[in-house]
Amino acid sequence: MSGQALAFDGSLIDAVRIALAKNPQLAIAQTQVDAQQGVLLSEQSRFDPVVNMGVSNERVNSPVFQSMQKLGMADLRADRLTYSVGMSQALRSGVLVNPVLSVSRVNDNQGNVSSPSAANVALNITFPLGRGQGESVTTAAERAAASSRDAAAASQRHAAAVAAAQAVSAYWSYLAATKVVEIEQRSTERARILLQDAKRLANLGEVPMAESRPYELKLLARQASVSGAEQARSAARQTLILSMGTGFTDVALTDSFPLIAELSRLDLASFEAMFAQLLKNALGNRADLKSAALRIQAARISLEASHDLEKPRTDVNFAVGYNGLVENRGLLGSFRALGERVPGANISVGLNYSFPAGQRYANGQMQLLSAQVLSAELELQALQLQVQAGLRSQSDAVTNAVRQLGYAEAAVKVAGQLFEAQLKKYRLGMSTALDVSLTEDGYTDAQLSMVNIQRSFALGLIGLRLESGTLIEAEAGSTGSLTRQQLMSLPESSGK
Repeated sequence: MSGQALAFDGSLIDAVRIALAKNPQLAIAQTQVDAQQGVLLSEQSRFDPVVNMGVSNERVNSPVFQSMQKLGMADLRADRLTYSVGMSQALRSGVLVNPVLSVSRVNDNQGNVSSPSAANVALNITFPLGRGQGESVTTAAERAAASSRDAAAASQRHAAAVAAAQAVSAYWSYLAATKVVEIEQRSTERARILLQDAKRLANLGEVPMAESRPYELKLLARQASVSGAEQARSAARQTLILSMGTGFTDVALTDSFPLIAELSRLDLASFEAMFAQLLKNALGNRADLKSAALRIQAARISLEASHDLEKPRTDVNFAVGYNGLVENRGLLGSFRALGERVPGANISVGLNYSFPAGQRYANGQMQLLSAQVLSAELELQALQLQVQAGLRSQSDAVTNAVRQLGYAEAAVKVAGQLFEAQLKKYRLGMSTALDVSLTEDGYTDAQLSMVNIQRSFALGLIGLRLESGTLIEAEAGSTGSLTRQQLMSLPESSGK
């Protein structure tokens, strides 16, 4: 599925769209959400009513005493048919309610010649006084599961943001690699023209034939550079394919690098204040931080509930009901025993107490859960430091690119002028091949440097969006509202 090529129109937003649809890491993250939802449903089922119904038929053959046999009584044979229905309902307070209804029809070969049917109706209630009492204990697993489910959902949103940022970064890297190939190809073409000019001048006797040799070396070097640039472009293309989660047919990229000139008016002195606000927003908006906080919450809920294990089990059992009896009835008539010959109510009260001789299980569980809480807290602290460092790094990339823009543009312009001037001087015999080669190298290097600055700026923008939590997290997990402008602009310090 992921290996099938999709229609890719070459635009940045389309690369992100495909990545969010095909990236396997997002599918894996979604399975974690589904799994945690399943755990939550399982924990919630503890408070679902459980209905029990049954029917049984048994025959019992029992020997009798010899004295009874002498009186003519043979072995006792009894048939018992029993119907029962009941329900068990656990309440969030810890109380257990268990109503039971049963009807038994008995027939034997000695005394029960009237085929009596006995009914029993009872309502059993168990009140916990120690362990298992209160919603804070009984619902702990459910609440912890809900927090874990929300944590998985937040992780899925962050995975979507990472996938989108990776696709954008791979797109810009592929575009930069493509531009490098073009620059190297133009440089190679200039080297070829210079070689042709040098040979022409040598053939005319205006310069020694040896003057053409440096140009031959220059051309070979540039051809090697083109080959290396093409290999780098191929690698960048594969990275883009991996980030999108699918292959695509060769297509020209249609988007250009973000215009640094539009941001060059940014007051870099005020960028620190913007950084502080972005950091504040990141600590509040990033879905991975929210996920880590929710994992801490889930661990703390379980830890608090584990203290209940130290308490003894003290249950008060209360039951109220009645018995009924009916004789000489068929199978269906047996149910009339539920309402006939009821002498009065049956009432019982009991107290059960249990306490483990040792507390190793309780202590072990609390130690385990305490370690899980501490581990989750340390993970959050480490992640917060990573966010701060990542945000600083991306901010520096953006500001440095803005600072370098003017120098890079001027360098390309001056290097081009120097190359043209040096080339004219060489053709007039006023310069050497080495001078021309050096200026041409400078011109090519200036262009490559400009591409690198553009790439750094573009990567810094999307990195700033990701690190500040203003890419997908700011949309509460929505990916359909992503726009091209959002992927190519500075985040607002408000975090929106």
